[in-house]
Amino acid sequence: MQSVDAKDIDYRYFERPYFLVPGDGLAGEGYAVIRDALRKTRKVGLGQVVIGGREWLVAVAPLEDGLVMELLRYADELRHPTAYFDEVPEAKPQKEMVDLAVQLIDKKSGPFDAKNS
Repeated sequence: MQSVDAKDIDYRYFERPYFLVPGDGLAGEGYAVIRDALRKTRKVGLGQVVIGGREWLVAVAPLEDGLVMELLRYADELRHPTAYFDEVPEAKPQKEMVDLAVQLIDKKSGPFDAKNS
């Protein structure tokens, strides 16, 4: 398993989360050590698993009192954004328009709540 800074993983790689739990009482101490070490270093563990006959890249990270394993996409599964954004106009918008949009965004900002989004 490799460790990387959590902030270094582009959100486009994330596919699906799974909660990880210790297999038995003997595994609990090692589980807690890994969880706390990842939390303290602000790192995630990278590895590979096979689910349903498919090999996945995974990231293991602390979440509350446990660990979460996120299935990740491989680099060759990502599409490069240039192919989609090459027709976006390059002209800079008017400052006043951007300032107005920032005000609206600030007014409507709040904590994330997937139930009410």
